[in-house]
Amino acid sequence: MLSQIGGEMIRKLGIVLGVLLLVLVGALVAGYVALQQIDWNEYKQPVTDAAFDATGRRLDLGGDLDLQIGLQPGIRLSGVSFANADWGSRPNMATLDHLLVRFRLLPLFSGELEVSRVELTGLDLLLETRKDGLANWDFSDVEATPETGVSPPVPVPPASDPASPDAPAGAAQPLAMLLQHAEIENAVIVMRDGSTGDEQRIAVDRLVAAASRLRGPLSLEVAAHYGAEPIELSGEIEGLPTLMAGGSLDVDLKVSAGGAKIGLIGTIGKPLDGADLDLDLDFQTARLGRLGGLAGSDLPDLGPVALALNLSGGGDAYAVRDLDLNIGETKIGGTVDVSLAGERPRIDAWLVAPRIDLADLQEPSLAARGPSRVRAAPGIQLVAVESGGSERLFSDDPLPLAGLDAVDANLRLDADLLVADRLDLDNLALALVLDGGKLQVERFAAGLAGGRIDLALGLDASRSTPPLTLAGTVRHLRVGDVAAAQGSNVIEDGPLDLDFDLKGRGSSLHQIMASLAGNFELSMGEAIVRDEYAAIALSGLKSMVQQGVSDKATVACVFGDFEIAEGIARPSGLIVHLSSIALFGKGKIDLGREQLKLEFDRQAQSLAASGALPPFTLKGPLTDPKPGIATGALVGKVVDLGAGLVGSGQSRDKTKVTGCRDLLARYQKEQKERGSTADVARKAAEDLGGKAGETGKKVVDKFKSLFK
Repeated sequence: MLSQIGGEMIRKLGIVLGVLLLVLVGALVAGYVALQQIDWNEYKQPVTDAAFDATGRRLDLGGDLDLQIGLQPGIRLSGVSFANADWGSRPNMATLDHLLVRFRLLPLFSGELEVSRVELTGLDLLLETRKDGLANWDFSDVEATPETGVSPPVPVPPASDPASPDAPAGAAQPLAMLLQHAEIENAVIVMRDGSTGDEQRIAVDRLVAAASRLRGPLSLEVAAHYGAEPIELSGEIEGLPTLMAGGSLDVDLKVSAGGAKIGLIGTIGKPLDGADLDLDLDFQTARLGRLGGLAGSDLPDLGPVALALNLSGGGDAYAVRDLDLNIGETKIGGTVDVSLAGERPRIDAWLVAPRIDLADLQEPSLAARGPSRVRAAPGIQLVAVESGGSERLFSDDPLPLAGLDAVDANLRLDADLLVADRLDLDNLALALVLDGGKLQVERFAAGLAGGRIDLALGLDASRSTPPLTLAGTVRHLRVGDVAAAQGSNVIEDGPLDLDFDLKGRGSSLHQIMASLAGNFELSMGEAIVRDEYAAIALSGLKSMVQQGVSDKATVACVFGDFEIAEGIARPSGLIVHLSSIALFGKGKIDLGREQLKLEFDRQAQSLAASGALPPFTLKGPLTDPKPGIATGALVGKVVDLGAGLVGSGQSRDKTKVTGCRDLLARYQKEQKERGSTADVARKAAEDLGGKAGETGKKVVDKFKSLFK
């Protein structure tokens, strides 16, 4: 009995459903027939009028407006054009050959707009600016007039965020738009800068965006050209359906352009604000210069380049972590933080590098020029200009200080090895701070040529005439290694110590050197000098007579203490010490005029050495000083100085003095204590084996023959 009742109910229910289905189908068929009878072109005018009211530009729907009915209704347009600004370079801002948009029918009843398919063909879009910067996509100056009836667009208030505590109860979510499939073919976008005349062109050969399921990730395939450079993009974007409601985006994209390969994967938490980034970037290219056209500016032609990093933050603050930069053999890692919240951008970076090769950071065309003849340090060129036909050591060209006030920075760099074009630095430690144009190199320390450099520098570029401070030390640097690295064998060994504390001011290197003040002390240990003139200058008469003129001389030590004021350096003590001869220098070095005027007196440690020779001079420009002989002071001065270390015959001290500082102190003391030099000079001449006049003549004749 129950089974019969159940069967009867099912049969009646089936009849009801069948009737409803027939009614529904009939309604759909009737609606379809009715819609087909409508001339949709009658609705073109309201659409174009609305566009004109909003923009003040004419929208022309040249072809038929075709409404396609079905479970996926659509709108088909053709021959569309949109007028350009009246000052534009062509009549139309955009033209379109064909557009088809299809929607899913049923989701419309639930308040969702699902675009199932978009096809766009033949788009030609021009984005240009006027010389004053006004853009053709700027419609903000549209105003209502009696003639046109144009009124400015009504601002749409932002949708309430349902998650916000301030949102009213029951506030509706914004209309969600879901895109399932889109195709763009033969599209061209031209960007023209009216102030410079520069023009950039992007041609989209084909773009396909498709989602395999509703609200699923959108896959992208793009083939385009930027100018003549092909661009390919592929990957997925997930989260577009909730984008307008404040949802996040997950991206996994790969780009190939300009010979470079770029990978981007991660999350954008607030896409509309460009905030809450957590993106991993991977970049590789064989030549960075090829990307200059895509970047819109020239890039250094470096390569191969590989870069990997994690980018986080957004808005006013960004952070780079897991930095891994490789350029050729150069490898740099570390962290970088960028803040845009202050008056100037601020960069805080702590970088570590197993190896930095300066050749990797220099374009091949520049590296091929070769090193300058005069260099101050690896990779730093001093000879910069030629003035009046002569080479200048310190350039008048303004120092590149203009950009120092554009950004604030706090940089730390630790490098195991920095390879320069001629010399390598090891265990490099750099700490600098840049604040409002004030540069402070708190520390620059590195190993160089077996020694160690440690210096600090301050430069205030915020002033019209920037002041400079430079202080530091150099310990046990082998001068011979530095010379050899510069392609010279003039000196071998020569461990060097330097101490300096200097100040100057100026906007060029020449101005700074012309105003330099402070002190500078150098001390060098044993070295071999391979130079004929140096051998003459550093040798005794006896050795030259007995052995001839050698092409090298051995220096036991060198010491110099310079006081510098207003760009003029004067030695308070200067000595070059050999085994039996010491050269004591005096004079000045004019750094502003770049002129040198030094005179060196020779002293024998004992009269038995017979080493007294006339003083020699160095005069002329710093880049090419000329040697000379002070032949006018042979007896009254030179021979006297030749005996100066021992004083009179009654006070001779034959103890060997090897330390430059001790020898210089003794020389200065005896010069101060000596009252009359004539008796000493005469006695020294007698000890040399003859009268003073005869000895002086022999010395002069010898030097004349040597310097012919």
